[in-house]
Amino acid sequence: MSSVVIDQSECLNCGTGLHGEFCASCGQKACHSNPTFHDLWHDFTHETLHIDGRLWSSLRLLFTKPGFLTEEYIAGRRTRHFPPLRLYLICSLVYFALAAVAPSDMTVQVDGKRGQTVTVQGVTISGEGLLGNRSNEEVAERIHRALHDWLPKVLFALVPVWALLVKLVTWREHRNFPEHLYFALHVLGMNFGLNAVAALVRFAHWKVLDAGWLLLSVLFLGWYVTVAMKRVYGRSTRVALRRTVSLLLMYAVAVTITFGVFVTIALRG
Repeated sequence: MSSVVIDQSECLNCGTGLHGEFCASCGQKACHSNPTFHDLWHDFTHETLHIDGRLWSSLRLLFTKPGFLTEEYIAGRRTRHFPPLRLYLICSLVYFALAAVAPSDMTVQVDGKRGQTVTVQGVTISGEGLLGNRSNEEVAERIHRALHDWLPKVLFALVPVWALLVKLVTWREHRNFPEHLYFALHVLGMNFGLNAVAALVRFAHWKVLDAGWLLLSVLFLGWYVTVAMKRVYGRSTRVALRRTVSLLLMYAVAVTITFGVFVTIALRG
């Protein structure tokens, strides 16, 4: 309970008559115009713990109950959970912060047939037209800078692409696009969590561990999307699995093409 409930008859913000702790017109909480330090401390701790509590609860549900937050948000039960966009941004921020300091998974080498090649995030680029006469260090620096300057924006731009693909594989459900967007933000936010762990794994400098986590992540992502798809869109497990396979394959193609174009522009720029 708040210690700042007041015997005031009007909202200090808009002047509407008060019938409770919050103004029915503007939503402002009833408060003293000249609060004490106790009032200030109470409000600070209450708001901070309330936000943190929602955040940690939402993150736990995001990773342990696929589709639950999307289902809750669509049903209108939103106050108790963090909004989808904020969760996505928090997860992506954590990933890119870790990726910025983690050892790079990019390799630059010389191939007998193709000459110098660059492999980054699973995409291989080769050819004198792209790499020119740049040293390995120059190539690495260009790509590293581009990844951390532009990749977050590129991946954010792909969120509606995921939502469109979801709409495509669930077209019989006749859902509105925002519902697919909520689904996209939650799934892709969770995927950033997997990528954040992958960035931590790279600190071990153990390729077997990297490969093991990659395989585990792919399997977990497949399971996660299938369960989320079934929870949010209904249908049987078989239908959800078929939709998941189609969705992940189409999104993988979209990401690979986008990433290849992105790296090409970075090298030519």
